[in-house]
This record gives sequence, structure tokens and C-alpha cells, in this order.
Amino acid sequence: MLFSFLTSFIDQYSFLNVFKYLTFRTGLSVVTSLVVVFIIGGPLIKLFSEKMITGPIRQDGPIDHIIKKSGTPTMGGVIIIIGIISGTLLWADLKNIYSEYKGELSMGMSEDYEIALDYGATIVRVGSKIFK
Repeated sequence: MLFSFLTSFIDQYSFLNVFKYLTFRTGLSVVTSLVVVFIIGGPLIKLFSEKMITGPIRQDGPIDHIIKKSGTPTMGGVIIIIGIISGTLLWADLKNIYSEYKGELSMGMSEDYEIALDYGATIVRVGSKIFK
């Protein structure tokens, strides 16, 4: 979202050209994800604690561990996923989401040549015939 918005002003402001670089946007995405996780982490953990969203505790561990872990909220992965999605949506080139995909299909080694062609492969690796 921000990528499209900011790159539309490159003609007027040449310093915005830096947003065309994937490495720069990757860094911004990481920082954005980190900030989002820090902002929403506390409130979500509080919400998980209030709603008693907890996971099972293994009974084969030490007694002290079982006592300390009871009531600990789970679902921390949700916080991480929200952070990653927010950073990606803000800084990715959403118009060109498949920029690395070039429409080529690569399959198997030379024994799979006929099968690969049947499936529409445009590139067939022949390593096993060369390196025997």
C-alpha cells in the first residue's frame, strides 16, 4: 500500500526512489512488523489472559514448572502473524506479487523427462545423465 503511494511521487521527489529497492523495503517491513508486535502484543496477551486462552501443560515435567505455567496464555503466534502480514501489506509491491515467477516449470532429473513434458515443464534438469 505505502509502496504504491510513495512511488507515485518519484517524479516530484527523487529521494523517494529508495522505495524501489527491495532490500530497503524489506528492512522497513521488518521494523514495521516489530513495532506492530510491540504495540498489539501487550493488549492481546491481556485479552488472552482474561479470556483464559491457555494451552495444555505437559504433566511429565517438574512440579514447579506445572505450577508456574498454569494460566499462561498461548496463541503468541497470532501476534507474530499479524506483525508479518502488516509489514508485508504496507511495503510489498502488491501489483507485482509474482515478480519472481517467470512462468517456467522445472521438474526432476532426466529419468522424469517424459513425465515432466506431459505436465508442461519448460525446463528439465538433466543432472543424473551428466554426472553418472
